[in-house]
Amino acid sequence: LYDRYTNFDLIPHCHGSGALAAVCLNAFGMSPLKAFGAANAIHGLLELQENLTDVFCGTHNVRGAWDTQGDLLAGLVGTAAYTIPPHASSTGA
Repeated sequence: LYDRYTNFDLIPHCHGSGALAAVCLNAFGMSPLKAFGAANAIHGLLELQENLTDVFCGTHNVRGAWDTQGDLLAGLVGTAAYTIPPHASSTGA
C-alpha cells in the first residue's frame, strides 16, 4: 500500500501519533499539552530514523522533504484530535 498509494502513510502517521498521545494521557497521566508534546517529539524521532536509514542503510522510506513534512503534519493533526478535550454541550446537558 505504501508503494502503490503515495499518501497512504499519512493514515498511520496520524492515527499512530494520536494513539501514542492517548497512551501518554491515560497510562502515564500526562496533561493534554504534555501528551501532545511527547507524542510529537517521539514521532519526530521516528521521522529522523526514517531519513537516517535511507542515508546510511540504503532503504527507501522517504520520498523527499515534502513526505517528511506531510508525515509530521499528519502527526500533529492526530495528536490534536486525540488530546483536545471535548467541549461541553451548548444545551447544558
